[in-house]
Amino acid sequence: DNDPHGETILVEGEIKAIVLRSKIDRADLCIVGVPGKTPSQKTLDKLGQCDRIHVILDPDATRQAWELARTLGAKRARVVMLPGKVDDCFTMHDMTEGQFISALSFGRVV
Repeated sequence: DNDPHGETILVEGEIKAIVLRSKIDRADLCIVGVPGKTPSQKTLDKLGQCDRIHVILDPDATRQAWELARTLGAKRARVVMLPGKVDDCFTMHDMTEGQFISALSFGRVV
C-alpha cells in the first residue's frame, strides 16, 4: 500500500516533494507533492490514513492552504507558513532540517 499514512507533509508540486525528501532524513514522515493549489478529491481520499497533515503551499496560496486544511479536518491538519517556497527555503536560503522540523511544530490549527 503506497498511500500516505502517519505524519504527512503536503506540498505544492512533485518537485518540491522530491527536494524536501532529499533534505529531510526522517523516514517516519510521509511527503506528498500535489499538482497545483487545489488537489483532486481522489488525492484527498488517499490522505485518509494520515494522522497529522502539515499543509505547506506556496506563499501565494495562503487562502487555498487554509481551505485545504479545513477540508482535511481541524483535528489533523495544520497550515505551516514558511518565509518562501519550501524548496527555495532549502536551496536558496540554507534552511536546515532542524529549522524545518521546528517550523512544523508552529503549524496553525484551522
